Amino acid sequence: MTEDQVLPIRINFTTPPETKGRLYCEIYLSTSKSSDHFSASIYTTNINQPTFAELLADYSSLLSEYNTLSTQFSQLQAQYITLSNSHETLKEENLKLKAEYTAKENEYQILNSSYTQLQSNYASLDSDYTSLKRDYDDLYQEKIDLESEIENIASSLNSDKYLMIIFIVIIVALVGLIIYLRNRQKEPYVVIRKETVSMKPEKKK
Repeated sequence: MTEDQVLPIRINFTTPPETKGRLYCEIYLSTSKSSDHFSASIYTTNINQPTFAELLADYSSLLSEYNTLSTQFSQLQAQYITLSNSHETLKEENLKLKAEYTAKENEYQILNSSYTQLQSNYASLDSDYTSLKRDYDDLYQEKIDLESEIENIASSLNSDKYLMIIFIVIIVALVGLIIYLRNRQKEPYVVIRKETVSMKPEKKK
């Protein structure tokens, strides 16, 4: 409202079609001239009741809406029955899966216990393997050292063998020479001496 505008004033508004009975209004006034506010609640005139034609139109509309909703309800009910059956089937499958899960869980616990035991055994065997590997490396190194020592001994024996062969050959040669010399001294020999022989002439008779 503008300044200098006075009451009463005409206010026009349209009510919804389904409005019935009396219309309740609340008035709230605030002005810049005063800090006080004015409010009031009043009832206006009665709203006219709908006519038979309007009620028939509303009935037809509601009936159509009811039929639509009834069809949708039937479809939803069929879907609900299907889903309910599926739910029961899934529920049974869930119970079976739950039982299988429990069985698998028990198997898992057994296998886990076995795995833990095997892991402990593996750790022990791994420790034994490490110890045996260390012993094997030591023995292998000793084998290499022994082979090297054997090769050195064999090389030394070959040198000694060659020296022994040479020594034996020398001894055999010396023995043969000694035997040869002894046999040569025992052979018969002839000493030829040169002498002068004078021949006397024969006497004549």
